[in-house]
Amino acid sequence: MIIRTEIKIGDEWVELSGDNEVGTLTRDVIKTGEMMNGDDKLAYRTYTYQELPLEDIDRGWRDDELNDTDKYMTLPDHPLFLNYQKYRAELRDWTGTAQFPGVRPTLNEAQLSIITQLAFLQRFSTEEYAALDIASIDDPSSDSAAREQQAALRKMLKQIDMATYIDLGDVDALLALQTMKTLGILTDSRITEITTNPILEVEKYKGPL
Repeated sequence: MIIRTEIKIGDEWVELSGDNEVGTLTRDVIKTGEMMNGDDKLAYRTYTYQELPLEDIDRGWRDDELNDTDKYMTLPDHPLFLNYQKYRAELRDWTGTAQFPGVRPTLNEAQLSIITQLAFLQRFSTEEYAALDIASIDDPSSDSAAREQQAALRKMLKQIDMATYIDLGDVDALLALQTMKTLGILTDSRITEITTNPILEVEKYKGPL
């Protein structure tokens, strides 16, 4: 615990020494009064302060961030609308993760490449999707490694089918496309087209993240 004193000059309180780290401190005034400075009488106050626990500091920061970004939730046409949605979800979940406290979430300021599940499937040709579907069929005559791969493909197709949206920059999406490349279904150039072709207005996902 540290004791500091402020004097009032005009309408403002000025600390006599040291720095006042507003937002990381808790303060309790223990004494107020007046002091003489030559012929001038100045009001003063003495207070104690101590640093807040890191958990309280980060939780306060999180709450401020949620308050400051709430306005974007009424602007669905804002270019970073989905970014703010995702950021706010991360802020709400943060206190229950191993990164809390100390490692704060950050806002991704690059526009997200999020499209609807249907739009993602429509980026595949009929031939590509058919090849993927056939490769996922369980073949009891295959060896165990092949059957595991078939099961993994069925799981991947089910996840795509059940997804609300697809983030083209997400690691899982990229791994799925790489798996299709390994099977000879996609080429590097097709993966690039699927993930980087301009997102049409009809493809954009505009629901909650």
